[in-house]
Amino acid sequence: GDGSIFCQLVKGQTYKYGYHVRVSLVFYQRKDKRWFLLKLKDLLGYGYVRDRNDNMSEYVITGSVGVLAVLQLLKPFLILKAGICDKIFEIIELKKSVNSQEDFRKLSLLVHSTALLNYSKNRKNMSDNLLIKDNSISP
Repeated sequence: GDGSIFCQLVKGQTYKYGYHVRVSLVFYQRKDKRWFLLKLKDLLGYGYVRDRNDNMSEYVITGSVGVLAVLQLLKPFLILKAGICDKIFEIIELKKSVNSQEDFRKLSLLVHSTALLNYSKNRKNMSDNLLIKDNSISP
């Protein structure tokens, strides 16, 4: 199968700085091989499996705890995704110490840098398009 490791700035009114940093790990497989994703989910214990409308299924893990645990298991075997894996580890660690707008700005720049390691074509909330002011980030 195929997979993706990525990080997003997710907009929301209830978030302290107007955005939240979401880390995700997704495995893709044709629907007729969905059973494999279900088995993988049972083995790893995180996330959920969903079917898309294009004959594909996804096993999705979001959140620092699950993504960190699974990436730590996969890290020794990663070749093409090793660089983004390291960035995600760094982002998860940095998220723990965000205590100011400036801390969040630095974190958002790191999130933005992950786009350069992926084939990001639909990214909307880029750090260079955001301005932090008055406890929020605005486009």
